[in-house]
Amino acid sequence: MRRRTDNPAPEGSPAGRRRQRLSRSVAFFCSVILSLLHRSWRTEVVGLENLENPLRRDERVLVVFWHGKYVPFFTILRGRGACIFASRSFRGEVICDICRHFGHHCLTIPERGGGETSERMREALAGRQLAALVPDGPRGPYHRVKPGVVRLAADLGMTLLPASAVARPRLALVRRWDRMEIPLPLSRVQLVFGRPIAVPRDLGGQGAGWWQQHLGEALEAAGERAEAGLDRRVKGEE
Repeated sequence: MRRRTDNPAPEGSPAGRRRQRLSRSVAFFCSVILSLLHRSWRTEVVGLENLENPLRRDERVLVVFWHGKYVPFFTILRGRGACIFASRSFRGEVICDICRHFGHHCLTIPERGGGETSERMREALAGRQLAALVPDGPRGPYHRVKPGVVRLAADLGMTLLPASAVARPRLALVRRWDRMEIPLPLSRVQLVFGRPIAVPRDLGGQGAGWWQQHLGEALEAAGERAEAGLDRRVKGEE
């Protein structure tokens, strides 16, 4: 069995340069496909003011959505300059290149870096007003908020903004741990931004576990609201 590693070949080495060329080629192809798909989608965004109003007030916002929902966010949020994180791997490099194509910033981090990962994320977000994070990524468990997300928002004074996207028809990769959903051509896409969640620096006397549960419930509610909105659209078009 081939052993997986989070340490790619050095960028200046021949293997590193080949890896970089390949990741950029794959990312370019994926970006073109995503752009074409996006143009065909019939997209409705609900609660956009929950994102734009805090930004107008110069608040710092951390948009969070489940790992399996991230595909539509590449294009729907294009050009906003969000800071996004990906695992330090070939797949992560491809995701970063796709992010840059759509006007986002991206940083690769170790999947199991512990304190190093947290420190790199804090440094990357220090001067950013907008960022996006998948609280159950990169390897799950499925739809379970990890404690680092809440602590990161509290330490940096960033407002958590739960979001979800659903589509019909869609391709659901049910054998993946995250059950990734990909909107198909001509899909109706519903994107919902829930109510912002302000996490106090001292967690307001609540434990981190309470805030994890609260965020998880808010994400599930955003998904249910998106599904309900899509149901109404489908019935209205029949």
